[in-house]
Amino acid sequence: MHYIKKEFSPFNSTPQTAEGRSDRSNFCLQTAEGRRGRVYIIGAGPGASGLITCRGKELLQNCDAVVYDDLIPWELITSLPRDVQRHYVGKRGGRISIKQDEINRLMVELAAAGLNVVRLKGGDPLVFGRLGEELDYLRAAGVEIEVIPGVTAVAAAAASIECSLTDRRTASWLTLATGHSADSDSPPVPWRDIARMEDGNLAVYMGLAALEEITADLLSGGMPPSMPAAVISRIGSAGQCEIYGHLDDIALKVRQAGLESPAIVLIGRPFTSLRDASRLVKPLDGKRALVTRPACQNERLCRMLRDLGAEPLPLPTIYIEPADDSTGWDCFQSAVETGGWLVFTGQAGAEHFLSRLLAYGMDIRSLGKFSIAAIGSGTESALRRFGLKADLIPDKFTRQGLVEALLHSADLSGVNIVRVRGNLGDDLVERELARAGAKVIVLTVYRTEFEVWDAHIKDEIIAHPPDYITFTSSSTVEGLVKITGIEDARRLAKESKVAVIGPITAATAREFGLPVALISSHHTEEGLVETLVKDCEAGKIG
Repeated sequence: MHYIKKEFSPFNSTPQTAEGRSDRSNFCLQTAEGRRGRVYIIGAGPGASGLITCRGKELLQNCDAVVYDDLIPWELITSLPRDVQRHYVGKRGGRISIKQDEINRLMVELAAAGLNVVRLKGGDPLVFGRLGEELDYLRAAGVEIEVIPGVTAVAAAAASIECSLTDRRTASWLTLATGHSADSDSPPVPWRDIARMEDGNLAVYMGLAALEEITADLLSGGMPPSMPAAVISRIGSAGQCEIYGHLDDIALKVRQAGLESPAIVLIGRPFTSLRDASRLVKPLDGKRALVTRPACQNERLCRMLRDLGAEPLPLPTIYIEPADDSTGWDCFQSAVETGGWLVFTGQAGAEHFLSRLLAYGMDIRSLGKFSIAAIGSGTESALRRFGLKADLIPDKFTRQGLVEALLHSADLSGVNIVRVRGNLGDDLVERELARAGAKVIVLTVYRTEFEVWDAHIKDEIIAHPPDYITFTSSSTVEGLVKITGIEDARRLAKESKVAVIGPITAATAREFGLPVALISSHHTEEGLVETLVKDCEAGKIG
C-alpha cells in the first residue's frame, strides 16, 4: 500500500500538493483490497454554528472531505483543518445548483478513494433534506453510512420567537409539511384535510412561493381566518425577519414585506408576536461583522460578537503555518545558559514558539533565565495556557510601545533579546533594541500566507456586504485585497464600515485606499468589539 497526502485550501476545493503544512495526519489510503471510506450525513442546524451536535462537530473536524450545501454556517467550514477537501454543492430551492445525482456520485467517488466523507446539510437531514434519496444511492454503491441528526429549522424558528411547537393545553399534535414537492410525482399535501383537524399546529418548510395557494386551501378546508400565523426567514442569522398575521392576511403581509427564502411558516394558536416584552435586546443585534483573522485565532472574537447579538462571518484572509528557522533556534539554544528577554508581539508567535520547544530538545525549564515581554491580551492568554506569565506588558499595545517599555525597564547593553516573530512585518523592534546595545536574536517560528476564497463565498460577500469589516493586523488587510482584488476591496470598504484594531492597521488600510471608519482605542479584541458597540449606540441615538 502507499499513502498520498494532499492539501486543500479552506475556501478552494482544488487540491494542492504540499509538504508539512499541517500536523494533522489525514491520508488518502489506497490499498490492493480497495478499502473504502465511510459517509457521515450530518445536520448542521440552521443559521448559527453552535446548533450542530457534539457528535457532528467531532466527525466534521476529523473527516477527510466535506460535501456541503448552501446555508451552512461558514464558521463550520473555515474552522476545518487545512487538509480537509471542501466540495461546495450549493443546493438551495429556486436557484440553479448541482444536480442531486452529481452529488450522489461525488460522495461515492470520495468514499471509493478511501476518504471518510461528511455530507453536511443545513438543519436536520431527516426532515425534508433528501436523506432518503442519498441513503438509497449510497447503499446501492455499497458505502458504509452513519446519519447524525441536527436541529431542524422549525424547532429553531419556534425557539427564536419564543413559542412552543406543542402545548398540552392547546396543541396535542404538530404537522410538518413541505410547500413544494421534489418532482411532479410526489404526493400532494392534503391541506384541506389538515384544516379540518383541531387542537394542533402546522409548520411548513419551503412554503414561501406557494403561501397564497396553501392558505387558500386551508381556508377552504375550514381553518378559521383568524388563526395566528408567523413566517420566519433566515433563521438564526443577523438578517432574521419575522412577519406575524393571521391565516387570511399572512400571504399578503409576506408579499408586501418582500420576504425571501429560506423561511418557515408556522400556523397555530401559539404563533403570535408576544415575545417583545421579554426579548433581551443586545447591542449588536442584527449586525453582520466580517472576521478576517486566521481560523486558528478567530474563535474568541466570533464568540464575543455573537454574545452581543451580531452574526460573525469568519472568513480568514490569511493563514498561519509553522516555520522551521534552524539558525534562529541554534542561536536561541546558545543563549539559554545566559538568559535575557523573550519578546512576543503576537499570539501566533507565542503558540508556535512554545509548541516547538520539545522538538528542539527543550521544555519550559529552558526558559528559567529569561524574562518575558508581550503585547496584547491574546498573547498573554497564550502564554498562560503554557503556564507562563509575562513580566512586562506595555500600556500601549504596539511594537513601539513595547520597545519603549523595554528600554525603560533596564539597561539592555549586551543583553540577549530573543525576538520571536513571523515572516511578515517590519523590523522596528530588532533595530531599536540593537541600537540600544542589545544582542538581538531573530527567531522566526511561523509564516503568514494569504488565503483563497471559493468563488461562491467571494460572490456572496460582494453581493451582500456586511455591516462591519474587522481587521486585527496589517496582513489581514493585505489578504483581503489579495483575495478580492483592489477594486472589489474598495467597494466593500465603502459599503461596510471598516473597523481596525489600531493605528498601524489603519495606516495599511488607507494605503490601499480603504476608508477606515473605526479605530479601537484599546488595541485588543475586546477594544475592537467595544468600538463596534459604541458605533451602534451612536447610530441609534442619531
